[in-house]
Amino acid sequence: MHKPGRVVGTFGVSQYRDVIPFVCLPNDNVLEIGCQHGMTTLLIAKHCTRGQIFGVDIGKPSIERAVDVQNERRSKKPTKVVDGVTVEGPNEFENAPVIEYSVADGFDIEFLASKFGPKAREGFPGVHVIFVDLGGLSSRHAVLDLVAYTERLWYSFAPTLRTIVVKSMAGLHLASKYRYVGAPTKA
Repeated sequence: MHKPGRVVGTFGVSQYRDVIPFVCLPNDNVLEIGCQHGMTTLLIAKHCTRGQIFGVDIGKPSIERAVDVQNERRSKKPTKVVDGVTVEGPNEFENAPVIEYSVADGFDIEFLASKFGPKAREGFPGVHVIFVDLGGLSSRHAVLDLVAYTERLWYSFAPTLRTIVVKSMAGLHLASKYRYVGAPTKA
């Protein structure tokens, strides 16, 4: 039986993005569910330089914009003036993997697992980290929905899934109430 890893609850875009270097390793395959225009997904790709990165959103216009943003960011080279000469610097995303974006319903976990899970493709181990930014899990009162959703993710993406990061007031609220104390011992 797969032993779930950890769920990280965050609130707001800053906290959601700030955890990237703490939960992602350079070789990780990462899925962002609810990627909108792909800004966080780009930051994940910048950190996971040897992994495969995927972004899904239910809105086709959001995915189209995410692809455009990725293309724009990958083609830009920063410039600065040194001794009166404009010098081009390296692109900050040149070592990042190309992100695979798809239109998908983030609540259709069966479909997501069939596309990104460990049995999805020949030679693909599955994702190690999932970032979740879904509106239906945002309210403080969505704790039970969040628990059910993360449990379904664990068992659908086993055995490779190590961490789920959720941008949700419910996730942050839940995480603040509990502390891991270890496995129970026999009396």
